[in-house]
Amino acid sequence: MNLQTSLLNEIYYENTLNLIRKSNHDFSWSDKLIYETFKNKNNIIFGLFNDKNLIGVSLYLFTLDEAELLYITLSKDFRNKGLAYYLLEDNIKILRQKSIKSIFLEVDITNLFAIKLYEKLNFKNISIRKNYYKYPNGKTSDALIYQLRIED
Repeated sequence: MNLQTSLLNEIYYENTLNLIRKSNHDFSWSDKLIYETFKNKNNIIFGLFNDKNLIGVSLYLFTLDEAELLYITLSKDFRNKGLAYYLLEDNIKILRQKSIKSIFLEVDITNLFAIKLYEKLNFKNISIRKNYYKYPNGKTSDALIYQLRIED
């Protein structure tokens, strides 16, 4: 594999949209909202490329010296290979260079793979939002809030 992480701009909107729709059928954002994420100056979007093929994306919102991981996904063919770790590790390095001091995220308490990934990267659970996620079947699930301090 020939991996590279890059910042994405709106030129990559279609590729990003296709990757998200193919990798996560339950992702609730509209196409318009995804496009607006590219246009918002308070967002940072990273792409993970294998050669020249976009295989992963991570979307962040930042304010002052804090960033929030809004979403991360990998192409189904590239999952379970340590690439989400690789992508996030690169994101953290780049965000540190941009003077970001903390990264926050929320994750469904049932998403054990993601929780394990975040804890491996030293994110710390700082809070819980009870019944935060609401599912079409009427069930709810708690959200765990994580933080990573990346100050030098």
